[in-house]
Amino acid sequence: MRYCVTWKSIAFPGMDLQTCVEADNADAAQAKAEAEASEDFLEVYYVDYVKEVQKYE
Repeated sequence: MRYCVTWKSIAFPGMDLQTCVEADNADAAQAKAEAEASEDFLEVYYVDYVKEVQKYE
């Protein structure tokens, strides 16, 4: 399944970002997105929510 991960910025309000990852469930999607993010990114952003999205092919 495909999940959209929404990141909130600690330092820059209103500067939300979204990434999409393939995973079996929402928890795995969050873990995968956090693992793929750099340490510098994670110092400024945190996962706000994860939503399953339709996969287009």
